[in-house]
Amino acid sequence: MNKKAIGIKGRILLSSMVVLLITLVSISSILIYEINKKSHEDYFANSKEQMKIVSQAINIFYDQIDKNIDMLTTNPSVMMADNSITTYKNTTQDTPMKPSAKAGIEQEIYKVFEQYANSHKGTSYVYLGTEDGGYIQWPEESLPAGFDPSKRPWFNDAMNKKGSVIRTAPYSYKSQLLTSNARTITDKNGKIIGAIGIDVQQTNISDMLNKMKIGKTGYSMIVHSNGLIMADGKNT
Repeated sequence: MNKKAIGIKGRILLSSMVVLLITLVSISSILIYEINKKSHEDYFANSKEQMKIVSQAINIFYDQIDKNIDMLTTNPSVMMADNSITTYKNTTQDTPMKPSAKAGIEQEIYKVFEQYANSHKGTSYVYLGTEDGGYIQWPEESLPAGFDPSKRPWFNDAMNKKGSVIRTAPYSYKSQLLTSNARTITDKNGKIIGAIGIDVQQTNISDMLNKMKIGKTGYSMIVHSNGLIMADGKNT
């Protein structure tokens, strides 16, 4: 076989190898693309499903708070709140609260709040304000001069949405991030006599989010419309 024939065969063989290589590379690229595409689709589908679970868990958390408030509003002692409850709106200095040492309905209501708080982890405050300024709160602490519950945002919001639970924007107090959840209360005749509230720590939700990873390393957080991070699953 002469050199010319060998050269032609060599070029044909080389061309065939190049075509084969290009084909293999093309097939590999397509396979890699499809695999990556499927991986991304699976990731986003799983993430979406996990976010749905997170959303449901948060809704259940707040729904339970709403049910707890509704339960407290129907407590016989709470429904008997009257003008015998201590008012602090005329005080001129910080004044310690002592509802546990009071007699009558004020002490009874305080015991209801204490029992609730002791059985519901993460509860920071349970409180009740009457329209004439009476106020009971668990835990007992000092109130600022002239404290009037009827002037507080949670009280006014509840009054503006009678019979429904309202939630305030988160606020920071004593190194805790809290939200107030409140609604109106009525006496046995259905007359509105004030509002009751429960403040809960947002760390409760952060702890819950921390257990619900998005993908392998992702995490969830809740951001209020004012830009404040209410709960962070990464930093609990």
